[in-house]
Amino acid sequence: FLPRASLYIFGDKSQMKGAKFESHPKAEFIPIEFPEPRRVRASFKKLMRACVPSASSAQPDQSFMKQVEGSEWVYLLQSLIQLSGAVVDLLDIQGASVMLCLEDGWDISAQVTSLALLCLDPYYRTIEGFRVLIEKEWLAVGHRFNHRSNFSNPNQDSGFTPMFLQFLDAVHQIHHQFPMAFEFNQYYLRYLAYHHLSCRFDTFVFDNEYQRVQTGCHSMYQGLNPGEFGRMDANRSSSTSAYMADAYLDDEGVGLVTGGARNLTLGDKFERGANS
Repeated sequence: FLPRASLYIFGDKSQMKGAKFESHPKAEFIPIEFPEPRRVRASFKKLMRACVPSASSAQPDQSFMKQVEGSEWVYLLQSLIQLSGAVVDLLDIQGASVMLCLEDGWDISAQVTSLALLCLDPYYRTIEGFRVLIEKEWLAVGHRFNHRSNFSNPNQDSGFTPMFLQFLDAVHQIHHQFPMAFEFNQYYLRYLAYHHLSCRFDTFVFDNEYQRVQTGCHSMYQGLNPGEFGRMDANRSSSTSAYMADAYLDDEGVGLVTGGARNLTLGDKFERGANS
């Protein structure tokens, strides 16, 4: 158990060098390890090789599971969910504050804060709340959707880095464990996963709000209105029916995160040979 403090600071071990916490006795620095984007990118490439193999194997099932395990995708998901669960416990159980000092603040930080809020507040598990969550924790913060999706320079070595897709997969894992805690269903997650790369909507095309303004989106909320979020909210009774869960309880409360690897599943879109 962590010593009780008023503020917990999550950061890289290198950030402890030169830091003096003696003058802040109620602050506790927690060094953590988190994967760099290039590791996530490499993991996703290995996962895709397992799901869409270029040649058949003599033992396809065994080879498939070994390749999935070797990709580290499930391990990275487990680490992400466990870290988010730690934040939830500190905020909810200890009533402390948490500061995330991870990378530049728009990749792993966006993932952790989004998952923590998803578990802490039932509002973010509604269709409207999930839209607001993405708006404020991804778009407003400045997650580089264009850069991470490699839209502008597809021939560069940087490649597709699925930070947002990894977040959606983590939501899928939590949704799979607590389906009645969500107003939306799994199809809604697959819809977002597909269209954040389809370039059909402006929502996930730009890297920051300045670019949205330059292209005529005077605010990111106006930029969302013509797209999937606004269209679904415009006529909630009919247009959201495909995304609504069959059974939903809005009083599920908090504590939805479980980090056990045995509880994680491979999404049906990641199954071998699955079509988009």
